[in-house]
Amino acid sequence: MTRPEAGHTVLSFPRVPMRTLEGQLNLRDARFCILAARFNDRIVEDLVRGALEALKRHGVPETAIDLVRV
Repeated sequence: MTRPEAGHTVLSFPRVPMRTLEGQLNLRDARFCILAARFNDRIVEDLVRGALEALKRHGVPETAIDLVRV
């Protein structure tokens, strides 16, 4: 570990156990909207594709997903 430069303070925080909250995913009757920019199409298309794949992987039907391009 390196020493701090003159005039700098190193802060040390106590380690606190992180809480983990988990629940059951229930997407019944849920609707989703993906909002996608028309700018930077190459990157945005990959993000839209990933979002659609994730929703479908969790059982969301296409009829419950709206895609809005702005």
